[in-house]
Amino acid sequence: MVRLTKKQQKLMRVLEGFIIIGAPPTHKEIAKVLGVTAPAVTVMLNNLEKRGAIERGDGWRSIKLTDTEY
Repeated sequence: MVRLTKKQQKLMRVLEGFIIIGAPPTHKEIAKVLGVTAPAVTVMLNNLEKRGAIERGDGWRSIKLTDTEY
C-alpha cells in the first residue's frame, strides 16, 4: 500500500470513477473535477506514477491504477 496525501487520495478516487465508467479522463476533465489547472494535474499524475500508485502507457489517456488501497 502506497501512503498518499489527501489530495493524491482525492485524485485516485477521481481516476477510479472515470475508469469504472470506462472513460479514461483527459487532464482537462480531471482538472475540472478537482478545481485545479491541467498543468497541475500533470504534476499530480507524475507524482502518483513516481510513488507507484499508477502506471501510464503510451497513450495520452492510458492510466492504470496499481494501488487501489489508499
